[in-house]
Amino acid sequence: MVESVILDLEQEYVPLDSALIRAIVLDYDLSKAEDVQVVREQLETLRASAVADDAAGFDPSGTSGNDCISQSSHAASRSEPESASIATGVSGLSLEATSGSGSNSSDSQSQVLDEYASLSEDAKLALLVELFPSLRPVDVKFTLGKCENDLGRAMDVLLNQVFFEEEDGSGSLVAMRGVDAFSSPAQMPAPRRGRAKKSKARKFQDLNEHARSASAPAHAPAAVNRWEHANNEISFIATRVRMPIRAVASLYHMSGASQARTIAALMQAQMRDGTAQKVDAQQEAYAVDLTQDFPALSFEHCLALIRLTTPSTAYAHELAKALTMNGEDTMPPEALMPQYVPVKLDDETSLGPKSAAPSAATTPVGDTKSLLAARSAAFENASRYYRKGKSNPLMGGAAAYYSQIGRDYSAALHSAQALDADALVASQSSATHLDLHGVTVKEATRIATERVKAWWDGLGERKIPGGGRAIGEGYRIVTGVGRHSEGGVAKLGPAVSRALVREGWRVEIGSGEVVVRGRIRT
Repeated sequence: MVESVILDLEQEYVPLDSALIRAIVLDYDLSKAEDVQVVREQLETLRASAVADDAAGFDPSGTSGNDCISQSSHAASRSEPESASIATGVSGLSLEATSGSGSNSSDSQSQVLDEYASLSEDAKLALLVELFPSLRPVDVKFTLGKCENDLGRAMDVLLNQVFFEEEDGSGSLVAMRGVDAFSSPAQMPAPRRGRAKKSKARKFQDLNEHARSASAPAHAPAAVNRWEHANNEISFIATRVRMPIRAVASLYHMSGASQARTIAALMQAQMRDGTAQKVDAQQEAYAVDLTQDFPALSFEHCLALIRLTTPSTAYAHELAKALTMNGEDTMPPEALMPQYVPVKLDDETSLGPKSAAPSAATTPVGDTKSLLAARSAAFENASRYYRKGKSNPLMGGAAAYYSQIGRDYSAALHSAQALDADALVASQSSATHLDLHGVTVKEATRIATERVKAWWDGLGERKIPGGGRAIGEGYRIVTGVGRHSEGGVAKLGPAVSRALVREGWRVEIGSGEVVVRGRIRT
């Protein structure tokens, strides 16, 4: 029923569009007579307006004023100078250029062009320059001359030229001229080397592609948030040197926002302030280990890093890695100072041949106490000569010499400590158990892995399951419960257990001991 009412309305109000009628009836209930009456009233009003527009000759395309525009522009061209008529007639020309297709549009456009045909050459040139602002005036003038001052032909040529313009990487329009305008893509023959080949085929290379490959970077750098990167570097340094973030941030920006330079500045400040500090043999030992991992750093620099990050040596390694991995020149001039062996002027010079004697830099031999004392003395001499080197550059060689002596004594000390640990453990152990009391964590893990492997290799066929082994048999390692450790927390047991499990051993962890049962089956 509703559809029939809509069809009746469409037939009754023919001047109106059916889509408009259906859009209006959607807001009403056509099953009610009062709603149908309201719809009819609205449609009557719209139909009256449509009939009035048809009688007045209204053109909904928006080009109804062509005749008026042509007449007004023609009158203006007669009454005003030519330069003024150009400005008033451009709007009429643009309207005709954008109007729809059809005979009326073509006729009106030809009428407008006929009106501008009587203009002078300068006036036509000014009109074309205004219509085509993206082209150079020289090109417009050349095109107008080639077309024998025919405005219509010149406009067609310029429109085609604008259409075929190419856009480069920067977004600006570039018109191809000369030989390049007749080549798509622009090509040139590859240069020949040697004798001409039998084949007459030529290899071409794209000039545009070559220019793009030469100018474009190989890998576009990823976008980096500089603020976030700077905050991460500042937090990295502040958490390891235990300084306020504000102080580190201030030094970071004073150092040119460079992490390596900031670490170097902190290291230099520590070296200046550390001259009055008491010499600590443990810190010097850590500094020697750090110099072995980072040979580019001198002993004094490593000692400054150890003091900055005390008691954590891992933080010192991280700062040293961040300092050396950067390619910037962040090291102070003292690190590049040449190292010379000091000359002893008080010795008697001999012109005869000298017997080959071992140098002082050879690896020393002795017990643990003597090596520890010799190492401390060498490092003290190195620190003293380093302080003197600030005023006398010649003392830098002596500081480097004694620093190397200290490193040699440190290596010998580590070897002696390992021998002492092996002797102590051997004296309190047997073939079936290992007692690690009295040794450091580092030596305990080393000895445990070595002894367990030797025990396993000595089992022979008993390693096979069911080979006659008694229940509970294994290799027992005594680590202690940690009563004598710092804080009363066991350190040997967890360290040895982790080392054995990492090596692939099946262990049972008990109270103060670790029992090795064999290999982990994979």
